[in-house]
Amino acid sequence: MDWSKVVLSGHSQGGGHAGVMAKLFVASRACYFASPPDWDGGPADWMGKPNLTPASAQFGFTHLADPLVPYSQLSLIWQDVGLGAPGSAVSVDGNSAPFSNSHILTTNASSPGGNSDLAIHSTTVADAFTPINPDGSPQFRPVWDYLCFQ
Repeated sequence: MDWSKVVLSGHSQGGGHAGVMAKLFVASRACYFASPPDWDGGPADWMGKPNLTPASAQFGFTHLADPLVPYSQLSLIWQDVGLGAPGSAVSVDGNSAPFSNSHILTTNASSPGGNSDLAIHSTTVADAFTPINPDGSPQFRPVWDYLCFQ
């Protein structure tokens, strides 16, 4: 398999799987949605291991109010992975691609699925919880395009 042509991505625990794979293979890109959630008093040990997929090809997107993978933990995890310096996060709310070329994107958008922990955690990528534009298109489509395909 030619991993250099593969875009790894995942939401929540699936993002942890993508992160491990980014350590093991030179992929085209790795995209994390509210993930990886691997935390036990600090980022999991595997996150500090060298990336075979360069940090310059890895991106994350999360909801700032996510109660399942809190940004206070996720921001440290993303630093361990090498996504950017502290303070480099850019909100997608009211901004457009290329989002100051940041590798760390955030939102505070309301989920059409309500305010449950699952709805907020899933807002960035899950169909039932992602905000929809008046024309029926996903509000975050430009974000997904930037993260995974630019």
